Amino acid sequence: MFSNKGVHKGCNRISTQQEVNKSTEEWLKRVIKGCDKDGDGRLSKQELKQAINILGSNFPAWRAWRALCYADSDGDGYVSEDEYDLLVSYLSKHIKQGSAKKAREDYSKLPTQH
Repeated sequence: MFSNKGVHKGCNRISTQQEVNKSTEEWLKRVIKGCDKDGDGRLSKQELKQAINILGSNFPAWRAWRALCYADSDGDGYVSEDEYDLLVSYLSKHIKQGSAKKAREDYSKLPTQH
């Protein structure tokens, strides 16, 4: 028999999941922007590899190449800021949740950059 003990009647699982997804997307964008070492507003394959490595993915060089193929809509060989949403979409689909969770915990322990 189904029991709703401990479940808030107004609980909306869809909006909760959307909030989690939005939080993850914002975190991914912070990681991505943090790997733009030269500050030009776009990620090279090497910078993208570093971001994917931070996220805990296996085979970061291969994953960076795949992410670049997916997100580089203008074909210039970089992922620019207007292509970040495509990159976040790719990363959220292809980075294992366990790896991303651990990476997020490790990343939160790093000192903030000023």
